[in-house]
Amino acid sequence: MNAVQPELSAGTRAESENIAFDSAYIDYTSPIGSFQVGYMPDSTWGTVFGNDSIGSDRGMIKWSAPAGPVILVANYAKIKDNSSSAVSTQSWYWKNNLNATRTDRDSESYRAGFIVPFKNEKANGQAGVLFIFTRDASNRGEASGPYMTKIYQANPYFKANIGPVALQGEAKYSFGNAVEMEYNIPGNDKKIDSLSVFLDGNAKFGMVNVGGSFAYLQGDDNAGDDVVHDVNTGGLDWNPCLIMFNTDIVQYWVGGIEGHTGSQVGGPMKNAWFGQLRAGVSPTPQFDILASVSYATADKKNVNPYHTSGDRYPGSGYGTEIDITGTYKITNNLSYMLGIGYLFTGDNFKGRDLADEDYKTNDDFIVINKLTLSF
Repeated sequence: MNAVQPELSAGTRAESENIAFDSAYIDYTSPIGSFQVGYMPDSTWGTVFGNDSIGSDRGMIKWSAPAGPVILVANYAKIKDNSSSAVSTQSWYWKNNLNATRTDRDSESYRAGFIVPFKNEKANGQAGVLFIFTRDASNRGEASGPYMTKIYQANPYFKANIGPVALQGEAKYSFGNAVEMEYNIPGNDKKIDSLSVFLDGNAKFGMVNVGGSFAYLQGDDNAGDDVVHDVNTGGLDWNPCLIMFNTDIVQYWVGGIEGHTGSQVGGPMKNAWFGQLRAGVSPTPQFDILASVSYATADKKNVNPYHTSGDRYPGSGYGTEIDITGTYKITNNLSYMLGIGYLFTGDNFKGRDLADEDYKTNDDFIVINKLTLSF
């Protein structure tokens, strides 16, 4: 019996170090469109920014169909199923969520949107927008301060190829109610107002390629007010650096790296202004070398949780990181990567850094060997 909540897989960490089966679904093409029904990766819209496909799979129903020049899409996802069942009573849900014995304690999401592909002599690509409504009732059963969460999101994106240049971008605006008190119990309702933006470009000239990325994720400088601004994240799938904001390597496999006062080095990205420049070379079709320089700072200085209410961390910079990776494609589904990263650590990781504490930070580095098998 597993009483530990899984993180990036339906299997336990021990199972994932061997083989764990995460997905099982039916893909059916009918006269009224294509259906996918079952347990599958969620949050795979638009670009890689904001996506969470490497997270635990979810029960979903997905539909898509062409309508003239437009592709219509709709899907439903069960994010948390707290229903009482033979499975829930033998898992971490039962151990950590008494909601499993009650009704209307689930979290679910409804999405609908469209994609417009385009192609002409000079460019090709696609653009689309997804509208999302998420209803989270998992906190309605709390004995003290039960509340409902309702989130509305608009999520447009584009991808375009113009000659040797590939451009892409995505934005997400979230609004709604983070806390909506239930059962007429007095409490403080909280609204949601959160914005994130991502732009990325890459150009290939022979065996040389250059590119850059920009991301903005709104931060929250007052956790005690009635508006939550830091709902949006960069997602689990987007790992722009080997150290900063890296979920796959740093946050999951390494186990997370923290600065003072709980400041986080790994991903997913949130509360940030981020910029990156890249340059690479491909001496052979199987071998790629890529170097990047990235800089990030907080949009809002983090609130000090151990000091006067409203007090901020004195530093906002996450730091500057230099990464160099070499990837060799051994076969069509097997590749080897060697990477070296060095982080010039910013003052954000000093945490609260009160005058009498004089916290220090050290620069950090990583050397990684990674063998990836896809099948």
